[in-house]
Amino acid sequence: MTQPMIRRLYLDPPPLPESAADTGFAWFTPGRSTPAVPVALPPDAALLARGRVTLALVLEVLARRRRIDQISSLISAPVARYLAAHRDLATGPKQVRLHSVRLCQPHEQAGEFAAVYYVGPRAHALAARLERTGSPAGRERAPRPGAGGAPIWTLTALRLG
Repeated sequence: MTQPMIRRLYLDPPPLPESAADTGFAWFTPGRSTPAVPVALPPDAALLARGRVTLALVLEVLARRRRIDQISSLISAPVARYLAAHRDLATGPKQVRLHSVRLCQPHEQAGEFAAVYYVGPRAHALAARLERTGSPAGRERAPRPGAGGAPIWTLTALRLG
C-alpha cells in the first residue's frame, strides 16, 4: 500500500522575478507604495431618509397593505416583478416593521442599503440599491409640486433574506 503524499502549503505568493515587475502589478511588490483605494462617501442624511421611506413602502407592499402600482414611480420594472413574486410576506394579523437601516454610498449617483425588518417576532434581512435617475423608472412625468429640483431616486435592486 502506498502512503499518501503530503504537500507543503505556501501561504505567501512566490516572489516576482525582476522582469515581471513592470506588468502592471508592481504595486503588489513589498516595499512599494500602494495605489489609492476608492473610499465610500460619508452617508448622506437626505438619502438615508429617502431610503427609509422607500423601504417602509416596499414592506407595506410585501405585507399587502399597499398595491405595487402605488409605488411604481419609486421602483424599477425588475423590482416590481420581484415584489409581485414575493407579496406573501405577511398573512393574517402579523405586523411587519422596519427595524434598522444602514447606508453605504459608493458614489454620488447610488446608495446601497442593508436593513433588518421584523415579521411578527422573526427578524429578516433586506438589501436594496437606490440610484439617482432623470425620471422615475424610465417614464417621463411632470415635476412634482414643491420638489424644487430634488433628485429622483429609483429603487433598482432588492433582495429579501
